[in-house]
Amino acid sequence: MGILSKHKKNGEVGLKKFVKNLETTPYDKFKDIMQRGILEDPMYMVWIYHNLISFRFLFKLNESDFDKVVEALPNSVQTCAFAFFQTHYESDFLNQASEKIKREWKEFTENININIAQMRTARTKILETIRKLQDDAVITPFNWHIPPKEILNGDSMSSLPKEGIVTMYYQETKTLALQGEMRSKQRHGIWKHYYPTGNLMVEGLYELGEKVGPWVFYYGNGGKLAEGDYSENLKQGTWMEYDREGHAQQVSYERGKKAA
Repeated sequence: MGILSKHKKNGEVGLKKFVKNLETTPYDKFKDIMQRGILEDPMYMVWIYHNLISFRFLFKLNESDFDKVVEALPNSVQTCAFAFFQTHYESDFLNQASEKIKREWKEFTENININIAQMRTARTKILETIRKLQDDAVITPFNWHIPPKEILNGDSMSSLPKEGIVTMYYQETKTLALQGEMRSKQRHGIWKHYYPTGNLMVEGLYELGEKVGPWVFYYGNGGKLAEGDYSENLKQGTWMEYDREGHAQQVSYERGKKAA
């Protein structure tokens, strides 16, 4: 069963649950799920991208909704300090915060040290609080982008031919979504997946359904996300992984798992 199958079975409810689970998933696992999902059904995953938000969504809220989220946070000043203190988000937060919050912030942050784990936990709590208040209509509900039924239920990927070249297009933009070859009911040869903008999403090689050899994943803006080799359908050896600013790090894999 593919990573998306159980979500597709539940239609719109499944898509929303998948999005919310992804938003609070640790980044390494998040990247892995996204990459696997893209290969399984890029058209479905584009709609997942459309609906994902992060803790930064707090700064897009109107003044009233911003205040309600901050008030609803447990230990609100501490949580926000752990999330934003001495980062470029700190000024964004303080520009919108009430005078009372600003005073409490100054007192709390005079002598604190914050580690990465505390920062990530605080940012997750902010995101969870935003989603809960949206669902409960305490703040402006989220404007979900729901795909057409055939994409939502996975029908668009269930009709791959047994043999021959496969070419699919996004209904909304009419741009190329994926292109590859089927052989003996399996993906074979070079496959490429694209964003609706036309930018390349991922490219790599299959041998009768198994990912092998070099693969490259891309961000929507064209920058590289990750590149490395697969062996027997699993990541193997040294991969280069990039953040959105292009900074790279080497990650070693042994049969799909990060090497110690």
